[in-house]
Amino acid sequence: MNTIETTSRRFRRRFGLAPRLAGLASILFGLAGGAFAIDSPQARFQAANEAYKAQKYEEALQGYEGLIADGARDSTVYYNAGCALAQLGRRGRAAAMFERALKLEPRFEDARDNLRRVRPEAPEREPFFLLAPFAALSRAFSAETFFLLAAAGYWLLALGAGCRILLESAAWRRIAGAAAGLGLAVLLVFGPFFLHASARETRAEAIVIADKTQTRSGPSEAFLEQDLLSEGIKVRILEPAREGWVKIQLPGGAPGYVPESAIEAI
Repeated sequence: MNTIETTSRRFRRRFGLAPRLAGLASILFGLAGGAFAIDSPQARFQAANEAYKAQKYEEALQGYEGLIADGARDSTVYYNAGCALAQLGRRGRAAAMFERALKLEPRFEDARDNLRRVRPEAPEREPFFLLAPFAALSRAFSAETFFLLAAAGYWLLALGAGCRILLESAAWRRIAGAAAGLGLAVLLVFGPFFLHASARETRAEAIVIADKTQTRSGPSEAFLEQDLLSEGIKVRILEPAREGWVKIQLPGGAPGYVPESAIEAI
């Protein structure tokens, strides 16, 4: 099991102003500001890390979950919470935290490695070998990154096409035409990646957190039994919960129902 991350650039960007504001408050308001500094998100993050290092995993988990509840949408916080859950033997919820970390930072290899460790019975399906490079690149970056690349291609195409129409110099028109061609190529390459990554990130998915979960053909115990899902398995949510049951897509592709309490959305 890879250990926790002690620092995060994203976390510092998300909460980096808090310590400075706390310092200013301590100057203006004395002890009250000092108390605020102690309770800053960065201080709470470090306190949770110290608890983890001291093998106080329940205390560390409470610290990370408190940050998440307060809006710390950060891959490192999710990852560290997953490590604490794994140490406590809660493999399903640990897998959910690692999945959330990977949605925010697809190239977070420690999170991917730990996800494999807590979910050994559910390895990722290998894509068809001709599609493997496409799948690898799609996982390497977020939808936001692909959107920025595709948008850059679009504006380069528009600017190049406009300049080619307006400019009179043949040399500059050739340069503008080349720029438009490059923009079109960038748009055609990264546009599909953006659509694929966006669909992946917005897809409703969940992790099985119960030890063994029996799926049913309908939303009650009276319906026929289907597959038996192990803790940590990822499933796709097909319909919202209704009367305590959720319709999901089973690993084989068929629909089924599980109790709402048996899964955790990611």
